Amino acid sequence: MSGPPRHPALLGLALTLALLTAAGCAAGSSSPAPPTSATEIPDQSTPAEADATEAPSAGEDTQSQQVDACTLVTADEMASVVGKLKSGPVPLKGPAGEVLMCNYVAENGGKISLNVENALQWGVVKGVADANKDADDVPGVGEAAFLEPSGDGYILSILKKPHLLGIAIAVSSDKSHALDIGKAVAQKALPRL
Repeated sequence: MSGPPRHPALLGLALTLALLTAAGCAAGSSSPAPPTSATEIPDQSTPAEADATEAPSAGEDTQSQQVDACTLVTADEMASVVGKLKSGPVPLKGPAGEVLMCNYVAENGGKISLNVENALQWGVVKGVADANKDADDVPGVGEAAFLEPSGDGYILSILKKPHLLGIAIAVSSDKSHALDIGKAVAQKALPRL
């Protein structure tokens, strides 16, 4: 996506949490590193969301860190959704060589990015989206899902324990069209999680 993200604090928080989780797993820890301050993890979950934020077992935590987002949707599958691709899948790698995000660019300039995180982050991501009042729940996708505006597009966040799949969609400014694209990509990606 081009331009600054609409929620830079959310992006920074998500990246910090992802790096802390990865660092904890790399050090052999069976749980993510604790936050350094209470403001890093706002507690805005409701009782209905409590089930979605249950801690996965140590095996599930490790498993979610091993998912390469570029293995979830092939270039041909993505092209069937957004049209001919200019590039992709192209991984964005972290310091340890892990795939943090997978990017696809359509020939028309539209962009789709996928990232997989630990489901433990669902409460934070959903809480921030709810606090911003920009998110719309998306029933029938994963265990829970919502769509929110971000930068020059939308992000479809999907819970499928022990994973949180993020699909950034900068293909269409039309919310309904972006949601259709996100659902089509999710339909291809979720069975591989």
